[in-house]
Amino acid sequence: MWGPGQGKKLIEAARLLARGELTLHSDADDPPSDLDDALAAFGLVLDDDPDDPRFHLWSENRETLHFWLGVQTQWRVGMGGATGLDYAGVEAYLRMRAVRAPARRARLLLELQVMERATLEEWQRMQAERDRRPRR
Repeated sequence: MWGPGQGKKLIEAARLLARGELTLHSDADDPPSDLDDALAAFGLVLDDDPDDPRFHLWSENRETLHFWLGVQTQWRVGMGGATGLDYAGVEAYLRMRAVRAPARRARLLLELQVMERATLEEWQRMQAERDRRPRR
């Protein structure tokens, strides 16, 4: 199971995605994967170069990022904006992607919730920043 601090990369990835600041690159030697295809749909590429000062997602988080991108149509939205993911839709997506092992499903859901909280916090921070700007 997860220990303290293991979600830091996922949190940072979610915050960067929420701000539209995440650029991902893939190693040229690696054949394209389903993740590369999913990221390309968002204009993103995966980057694994540890010497590069930009944000790097650890390879063990690739699967979670793939699922995160897959559930982006599952946001519940109210009068004040997004309130969280629709977990029935997330569960349906996980079933559709054949995630049947209970331990794997629980881990993915936990990691998706970490990214969900980080995204909501980042959107809230961005909205507060916009609200502080003088209006013209």
